[in-house]
Amino acid sequence: PIWDKIVTILEWCSKAKPGDIGVWLDADSLWVMPFYRLPRALPDGFDLGMVMMCLGFLNTGVIFMRFSDRLHEFWKAVSIGNTPQRHRFEPGHIFNGGGWQDQGYVNYELSEGFQDLKVLQMDSCFNSFRYQQKPPTAPLVIKSWHAERLCCSAQQMRRMTVPAQSPGILA
Repeated sequence: PIWDKIVTILEWCSKAKPGDIGVWLDADSLWVMPFYRLPRALPDGFDLGMVMMCLGFLNTGVIFMRFSDRLHEFWKAVSIGNTPQRHRFEPGHIFNGGGWQDQGYVNYELSEGFQDLKVLQMDSCFNSFRYQQKPPTAPLVIKSWHAERLCCSAQQMRRMTVPAQSPGILA
């Protein structure tokens, strides 16, 4: 399951046009401000946007992306990162254990082969969770429960769900 995210993003890349905006939310993330147009969170000039974790690396539970051929190359490199011969070390284990290797390889590739990609360290309001580096400075747009027990996450997500009578979501 940890690599499904990368496969799905690569599928999006194969269909996207230059400049298209994509947003990945893990299943333990909830878009709590449905009237906020998510694509506007990634300003022009940035290829990726993610929230910094307290340990000093980018969290891949919520990813904002602006498509380009270079971004597609980046995700391809991340996708083959699970072969240890490719790197001097296994970053998935160094960053935060084997359970989140995709996150390790994203951070590794950004520091070792794709430093030219412009990455926005987003405000925590776009991925608010227990282990973020800084608290949100604006109203929450996306609330996440990364690394927390799933039953807790599901109960909290149910309580935060927008009522059915609210107006439609703007895209």
